[in-house]
Amino acid sequence: KRKKLLFKRFIFLNLIEKVVSNPEGNIQMLEKIIEVQERVMDKQAEIDFNADLALMLSEIPVIAKTSDIKVTTKNGGSFGIKYAALDEIVEVVRPIMSKYGFSVNFKHEQTCATLVKVTCILRHKHGHSESNEITLPLDNSGSKNSVQAVGSTITYGKRYTLCSSLNIATGNDNDGFTVSADAANKKQTLNERRFADAVEAVKKKSFSLDRLFSDYELTAQQK
Repeated sequence: KRKKLLFKRFIFLNLIEKVVSNPEGNIQMLEKIIEVQERVMDKQAEIDFNADLALMLSEIPVIAKTSDIKVTTKNGGSFGIKYAALDEIVEVVRPIMSKYGFSVNFKHEQTCATLVKVTCILRHKHGHSESNEITLPLDNSGSKNSVQAVGSTITYGKRYTLCSSLNIATGNDNDGFTVSADAANKKQTLNERRFADAVEAVKKKSFSLDRLFSDYELTAQQK
């Protein structure tokens, strides 16, 4: 990939040199060449983004719901809900994102007195990015003051937009197929389908054999 990129840059610079050295060359022609090159680079960045995104999403596990929240009903009753907190989700996905050259950041704005818009921006190392946004009413549950209501709403928005951007699923922590934040740093195992995908990636040279052995706990048969 790097050799192809360097070759394209060489062609591009060579073309600019010819235009500049040509007595009949003009600024409009040079600007057009640069515009075309920028479109080509943007398209390549998008292709790289999608290729690495597909590989990254295949590694993100179902994340365990290990946090609890108490919900009070209108008639004074209450019940508990288990969920995966934002910090737990980030702890699981951050090393996977880093492996494939992704990073994420958030923006938020209070569009009116009762609504907050949160935007999640997923960026790739080659320059392409995609955003996902949600507008939420202020979380006035419990005894929150106005500042806490805004903070809670922003946290909700970050969690929902991050899960949407990375297609993250959550499940009960006793399901047997979920991964908790505590287990995130341990080597993952590969079921037969994911192992077969990894082998194909190694054959296509989009994933190295060394990383397969270093990043995953393989069975004796898989080894």
